[in-house]
Amino acid sequence: MSHGPPFTPHASLLTLTQAKPRDVAEAVRASLQADAVLAEVVDVAAIDIAGPGFINMRLSDTYMQSKLGVMLADADAGAGAGAGAGAGAGAGMSGGGGGSGRLGIQPISASTRQRVVVDFSSPNIAKEMHVGHLRSTIIGDTLSRVLEFLGHDVVRLNHVGDWGKCILCIVVHCCTET
Repeated sequence: MSHGPPFTPHASLLTLTQAKPRDVAEAVRASLQADAVLAEVVDVAAIDIAGPGFINMRLSDTYMQSKLGVMLADADAGAGAGAGAGAGAGAGMSGGGGGSGRLGIQPISASTRQRVVVDFSSPNIAKEMHVGHLRSTIIGDTLSRVLEFLGHDVVRLNHVGDWGKCILCIVVHCCTET
């Protein structure tokens, strides 16, 4: 079984230090390999360093299979009969099979539930829209969905950016016309 390596791009933080990225990666790998808490939580097959300092952590096949087995059993049990007919987004997530359809992820308790405000997108309408504006929209929507799935009360805000320049242009135009 082959799994692509998950990675976190923290190279920009290295500019704050004088350390070489590969040296930092070696130190992080040594720390991870000695971490008893990590060893209790996941079964790591290997921690490798690639290129200038990318850290690739591979989980063992047995760990992945056990976690995926729990998720699939919960999804199958929650699917119920006929989940495939006319299925749309989220089909099979609640049904009569006896499972929760939550893929083994438990919701938070009522005492830890919070109202979370996610402000995303925020394009400046005084400037031209471009594909970069989609990134924050996608990230904000994804965070909102994950928080809702966990049980939080999420308020989504799509803040529209700066109107100042538009209003200023109108005011200047009106003042120069009279």
